Amino acid sequence: MRKRARKRKSPKSSKVQITIKRQILGEAPNECTFVVCDGRIVKDLKELADALHDMSNDVFSHHVNEFKNDFEKWVGEVMDESELAEELSKVSSQAEAEIAVLRNIVKKISR
Repeated sequence: MRKRARKRKSPKSSKVQITIKRQILGEAPNECTFVVCDGRIVKDLKELADALHDMSNDVFSHHVNEFKNDFEKWVGEVMDESELAEELSKVSSQAEAEIAVLRNIVKKISR
């Protein structure tokens, strides 16, 4: 005699994850997303950290140089993260920028 497999109810965790993600990471409105010069679109801090992790040095230098810091400006003005924007204003490398963003995310999660 065969046992029937019971259908499991799908957990509602996806809705919870989306809510938590929006509360912790924020999400830029569609018209204010960050468009990286390599074509990627960034709409929250996790996506920014991911983009920083694997972007080329040329792409990073296009956005961060002695004349401007596009990441600092976007994080401060669009994401309303003045503390992180200040940290990003002091970075000189891609790795430092990625670490600053990841620290900010960890700090928010552990609150």
